[in-house]
Amino acid sequence: VECKLSFDQLMDSYGDELSCPPVELDSVAQKELKVGKRIDKEGLILSVPNGGEPIISLRSSLIDTIRNEASSSDDFSIVCPSPSSNLFMGAYVRGYVARKDERFGSFVRFLNGLTGLIPK
Repeated sequence: VECKLSFDQLMDSYGDELSCPPVELDSVAQKELKVGKRIDKEGLILSVPNGGEPIISLRSSLIDTIRNEASSSDDFSIVCPSPSSNLFMGAYVRGYVARKDERFGSFVRFLNGLTGLIPK
């Protein structure tokens, strides 16, 4: 399957590996990715743009949340919301920070392009 995998979706965190992010992120990506390389990891489709290639994530925290959401029946669970989700005040959700803005706060991205704001 051809897809898009952005640098920020390779892993949950990069730890102390990134003191100079653009340069070191490129070296981390080069270790993990090669053009045409088969990736034998479980992935998650974040969205499928109209007529485009699927955008995927290899973040283990997102994949584990989806797996646990499918098998959990208790009242306390963490969900990965999408535009069709029925969310309520106080729900625990999992996403990733897509952007920080000094004026507004942090923008958190979820499945299918759903984005939320954590105000300053």
